[in-house]
Amino acid sequence: MEIIRYCADPHSTVKYIKANLEFIDNITSFEVYFNDEDIPEVYRNVPDVYVYDGKRESQNRNYTLILRDDENEKEFWFSGATCGYGGSGPSATKQILQILGIKFDYNRISDEKKIIEKNLVSYHDINLMVYRPKNMLSMRREKILKVKLSFKTAHQKYRAKAALKCIGYIQPLRNLIEEHDMVEDIDTFYFRDIPYSTEKEWAEYATNNALTLNRIYSKIQDETIKEIIENIGYSFNAKIEIKMYEKL
Repeated sequence: MEIIRYCADPHSTVKYIKANLEFIDNITSFEVYFNDEDIPEVYRNVPDVYVYDGKRESQNRNYTLILRDDENEKEFWFSGATCGYGGSGPSATKQILQILGIKFDYNRISDEKKIIEKNLVSYHDINLMVYRPKNMLSMRREKILKVKLSFKTAHQKYRAKAALKCIGYIQPLRNLIEEHDMVEDIDTFYFRDIPYSTEKEWAEYATNNALTLNRIYSKIQDETIKEIIENIGYSFNAKIEIKMYEKL
């Protein structure tokens, strides 16, 4: 079993995950702890040797979040992410789980002092409703595409999302007010067939999104926009479904 350990504050721990996604495959189980006495002995008081000012020092660490990739026999140990209260440590855990595609009731991270989850299935999906702004001075939009992109890894998903941001503004679909649709729950209206809940997702990590084309791409034909999005998906090995809407 390969073990990767990282000791830092919660904010730095989330940054570390984002910076190293290409080395993290699908997580199959995780453990997270609040109380030191609940932490299994193997993760408690682990010696951490480092060099400071030319001298070797040692400090024992408790690792409170354990991520496990059983297929590749890897474990990731973190001291800066935890659970059991409403603070930065649980916030880091919630973000990490969402980044890695683990669908979960994220409120449990703040509410519970100890969580052990096994046999997890990760989902790395970006669902998009693509809109063309009718003009640059109003909020009115024309719906042109419905897009479903499913990736094999979190790293592929986040690289693809960065590429999609080059052609337009992405926001959670639930934040969009559609004057022409009057949909009460727009987040689940268009993508109701996914096998997990998106209710507790944070905006930055939302599965269902609206992409409003920027000024340059808003002048391009629908078929070309479709091809651009397909090429982005194919570049990151995505399974792609795209529906074009007819002009009214």
